[in-house]
Amino acid sequence: MSSTRTLIAIAMILLLVIALHVRIKLGIIDPQTPSVYNLDRGGVSSFYFTMSRMQGVAVRIIKSVDEIDSYPPLHTALILASPDYPLSAEDAKEITSWVERGGLLVLLDETSSTRSLMERLGIRQQDLVREVTTAFCRLSNKSSLPIVVNYYTPLDAEQGVPLCFADGRVVAYSLIIGRGTAYVLGDSSVIINEHMGSPYREFIVKMFAEVLDNRTYVLFYEGGRRYLFVPGIERLPILILLAPFIGLRVLSSFVVQSDVGTRMLFLALTSMFVLLYLVTKLYQR
Repeated sequence: MSSTRTLIAIAMILLLVIALHVRIKLGIIDPQTPSVYNLDRGGVSSFYFTMSRMQGVAVRIIKSVDEIDSYPPLHTALILASPDYPLSAEDAKEITSWVERGGLLVLLDETSSTRSLMERLGIRQQDLVREVTTAFCRLSNKSSLPIVVNYYTPLDAEQGVPLCFADGRVVAYSLIIGRGTAYVLGDSSVIINEHMGSPYREFIVKMFAEVLDNRTYVLFYEGGRRYLFVPGIERLPILILLAPFIGLRVLSSFVVQSDVGTRMLFLALTSMFVLLYLVTKLYQR
C-alpha cells in the first residue's frame, strides 16, 4: 500500500511539471520574442512586473489596438515591442490618431513589423546592426543613462529630438505628435529579462520612469504574437491545464486509504494549485 501511495505521489508531481511546462513554455511563444508572456531571457515579463509595482500606475495587457480607446490618452502610455506579425495600416493610423489626442507611445522595434507606424511618425529604419553594444540616452534631466542594445536599427527622423546614441548612430528619438509624444527606439531588446537581470536594470527603470511621465495607465500591446503550441492557450487558467491532477486525486481516493501523511501531501498540492492560479490571474491582468 505504501508503494502505491508513493507511485501516485510521483505521478502527480510529474503531471504538475508537465502542466507547468505546457503553461509556461509550449503555450507561449518563441523564447526570443519580447512578450510579457515570455519568461525566458528574451521576454519582457520582468519589466512588466516592475512597471506593475510602480506606485500610482495601473498596468494592463491589450490584444487589440481598438482597446486603447478605452483609456484616456492624456493619462495613458502604450508600449509596443516588435509584434511578430506586421502592424496593419489601419492600426498604425489609429495609434497615430490616439497619440495626437494626447497619448504617449513607446515604440521599440528593430524589425519591419511596425514599419507602417514608423512611416506615419516620419521615422526611417536603417539596416540592422548585428552586434551588442552600449547606447547612451540623454533625457530631460540631462543625465546620460547607459542601456544595452542588441541587434538594433539606427534611425533617421524628419523631425524630433535624438535621445540615444550607439557607436555614433542615433537609435532613439522623441517626437511631439499633436498633443501627444512618441518615443521610438530601434531595438526591442532594451527591456528584455536578460538585461533586467543585469547591472543595467537600474538605468532601464530610471529611463522608463521618466519616459512614462507619471501616466496613470501603462498598456502593453500583445497583439500580433505567434504562439508555438495552441493559439490562445496562454489565456487559459492554470487549473484547466492541471485537470489531470484533479482526476487523479479523485481516482486515488478510491484506491488508497488516506492517512495523515497522504492528506498532508494533497493539502500541500492543493495550496500550490491555488497559489499558481492566483499568480496566473495576476500575470494575465
